[in-house]
Amino acid sequence: MRNRFTALALILIAIASAACEGSANEEQTSSEATSSVLSQVSDSSDVSPVSETEAEETEAPADEPETESETTDGSVTEASLTEPEDSCEYEWQHAYAEYINDLDFYQGFYIDDINGDDIPEAVIEVNPFGYTIILYYNDNGLNELELATMSDWGSVSYLADTKQILFCPFHGHTWGTFGNEEYYLYDWTGTEYTVSASIYRESGTFVDTSDRHIEEYGKAYIDGEEVDNDTFEVRLAEFMELEQNNGYFPAVELRDESFESYAKEKLPDYIMRSDDY
Repeated sequence: MRNRFTALALILIAIASAACEGSANEEQTSSEATSSVLSQVSDSSDVSPVSETEAEETEAPADEPETESETTDGSVTEASLTEPEDSCEYEWQHAYAEYINDLDFYQGFYIDDINGDDIPEAVIEVNPFGYTIILYYNDNGLNELELATMSDWGSVSYLADTKQILFCPFHGHTWGTFGNEEYYLYDWTGTEYTVSASIYRESGTFVDTSDRHIEEYGKAYIDGEEVDNDTFEVRLAEFMELEQNNGYFPAVELRDESFESYAKEKLPDYIMRSDDY
């Protein structure tokens, strides 16, 4: 009986010992796995983490189509073809070209710095009778000075020495417009053209028949102030002398052979229409 109990005890001890050994092996395996993971994490510590900004940059927005942009060597790309830049170097060039391209009729034009502000102006010869539009450019953008003559009974003169513009809208030339005279002298202020001097005389009465001669002048004004006719005549003579000693701008006209090359040189965005030839 005692031997049986002894044998049974030995069996129970063997079973317990085997169980403990299995548990120890499992703990060792788990410990080795944990050490391996920690070792891998430690080995990867030298790799710099990816920032949020870099992560965003690597992903293209789903709602924004990708387009090509201009390359560093200046070659044409898809983006530059869909949104071309104008060929003018300066803003005033593009503005003048657009304005002239929209005109229905003009005789020619002249592009140069006529007021000394270092920005060229566009003098548009609308018709052969002196009707003129002067375009100038400042911080406010495009501006225009319209000098509308009445047929060929007016004039526009450029005083190159003083960079002034003398404008005569109308000369009285009939009995009904006898004595009518009107002149305006324009100066450049640095930002715009303003009238610095003017004279105006209303139409009078002139009747000349075989038995009677009536000559009566209308009211006369100098710089807006009414004056007598003798005073007016002195000032009128001064304006007429300026008119005679100075001519029109050296405009290049459409009929000139050099017009197209001149226009494209001065205003690259200018469009030469077929009916302009």
